[in-house]
Amino acid sequence: MVQLQYKNENHESLYKALMTKLNITDRYGITFCYLASATYKFDLLNYVCCGNVHGDEIIKMMMPFSKSEQMLITLALHFYNYYYKCKFSIDDLFTNLDKDNKMIVLNALKLKYLNYCK
Repeated sequence: MVQLQYKNENHESLYKALMTKLNITDRYGITFCYLASATYKFDLLNYVCCGNVHGDEIIKMMMPFSKSEQMLITLALHFYNYYYKCKFSIDDLFTNLDKDNKMIVLNALKLKYLNYCK
């Protein structure tokens, strides 16, 4: 199992809040919450509830965010539901992220594809 590592208390706090509100403990929900919470955008709580992620509304809401924040949230949505496509390459993603967020993406890949935590 993958041990979750957080960037800081804000990341951990938002992750736990999203997990509670989303109420999904599968690898799709976990990776969405883990990646999305790395942006510290607590407004995301308004777009998840009871097993539903309102991705189209999140996409509209994130327009003013930085490019790296948009990429993290887009990847989170894609991991949650393949309907949401990433319009950037892995190279673009890792070029635009700082060291901490690169580690978050690598951890999310492990969560999603290797062995998720509970």
